[in-house]
Amino acid sequence: MVQENKTNYSPNGIAIKQESDILTLSGFDVNDLDEASFRDNFNYFKELLKAKKVKNLIIDIKNLGPGLKYNLSFIDACVSFCNAKCVKVQIINSSHDIDLLLKELDFIKTHTEVRVRHKTQKSPSALVSIGEGAIKFFNDIKSFLGFTGEITSAMIYSVLHPRKIQWKETLYYMEKTGADAVPIVFAVCFLTGAIIAYQGVVQMGRFGLSIFTSDLLGLAMTKELGALMTSMVCIGRAGSAFAAEIGTMQVSEEVDAMETMGLTTSRFLVVPKIIGLACVMPLLTIIADIAGILGGSISAVLKGGLSFPEFFSRTISAITFANVMEGVSKSIIFAILIAGIGCLRGYQADRDAKGVGRAATSSVVSGIFMIVVADGLLTLVFN
Repeated sequence: MVQENKTNYSPNGIAIKQESDILTLSGFDVNDLDEASFRDNFNYFKELLKAKKVKNLIIDIKNLGPGLKYNLSFIDACVSFCNAKCVKVQIINSSHDIDLLLKELDFIKTHTEVRVRHKTQKSPSALVSIGEGAIKFFNDIKSFLGFTGEITSAMIYSVLHPRKIQWKETLYYMEKTGADAVPIVFAVCFLTGAIIAYQGVVQMGRFGLSIFTSDLLGLAMTKELGALMTSMVCIGRAGSAFAAEIGTMQVSEEVDAMETMGLTTSRFLVVPKIIGLACVMPLLTIIADIAGILGGSISAVLKGGLSFPEFFSRTISAITFANVMEGVSKSIIFAILIAGIGCLRGYQADRDAKGVGRAATSSVVSGIFMIVVADGLLTLVFN
């Protein structure tokens, strides 16, 4: 018979006790449950929680040890069930060792009302922060150089053995990073060209030189802005996606599984992404050049009083094939950087949801920085 205000159920030493609207679990230090007693205790616990108006659960975990695995699982199941039923949970008689154990097992839920509190550590000094930042910087350089060597080796192997390239995956990434990016690249560069031409017409019109806006826009788009703006779009779309994809594989331990099977992960995960993006970036850059010039022509005609034939004739005479190829060449290098950095950050991701998010963010920030640096160096080389 179940009493109205007090119930005890203690097979294998675990006690389930109810007083009013408070339910108490204790006796976890005596014996470990077996499968049958685990099921019986938990079924009784659920029935009691449903039948009685329980509002609070107290779990006494005195002397709980890591060897009592069924007891730990029982506590975890009870806490999860109470969280689902909006029952407050309180942990009592914990210790530092038990707290570390539960934290390692990651089963004390965020809804638990009471936690064991420890002294908070002081924030590191400025000198310590600088030192940690320097160490992280040099570790990043070390990882980058090692990853660069690994990818170079994988790319050389793929070039020498083209049949072993994952062409299906490569075509997939070409579609996702290329064809799907055409609308946003066209729109961004169209507006960029319109804005630059508008400003050029306003400023040069003061000196009666509005016609030279076409020269400025044509050279700027083909040599610099076409490749640069396309790269910025691809960093946000492709770079972050690559980092999130590999980071998620790290969380699910798929990368570890591939390495255990003796597979070279860079050849299967990185090379298709680099080849795919490097193939579509030149095409996107040419589309960006055309979009920018079209957008600029509208501003020049509406604001500068030029005609479309006059604008396009001047633009075509101002740019050369070498100017176009300069932007296309930059785009290939930018594509390798974007894909490589995105994959590197994915490999470096912590194995949790936050780690994947940080990896995606880091890939965008690192990619933008590297693209700007590379663009500056390539501009010096081409000129």
